Amino acid sequence: MLGHASRRLAREMGKAMDVLVEIMRDEEASDSSRVSAARAVLDSGLRLAELVTLAERVAAIEDRMEES
Repeated sequence: MLGHASRRLAREMGKAMDVLVEIMRDEEASDSSRVSAARAVLDSGLRLAELVTLAERVAAIEDRMEES
């Protein structure tokens, strides 16, 4: 069940990001809406970068442990 939920969430994340980018770029949207959308996009990007960095570090540690 958790795997199904994770796959569904992963599929919907792209759509959610599209909505945020659309609001962020919409010059007719309120400033607060555009700022909120931009902040959400930036936060998502930073979190993704952190996760990628952590995954790389864990992989490097696992490689070292296998060599020992």
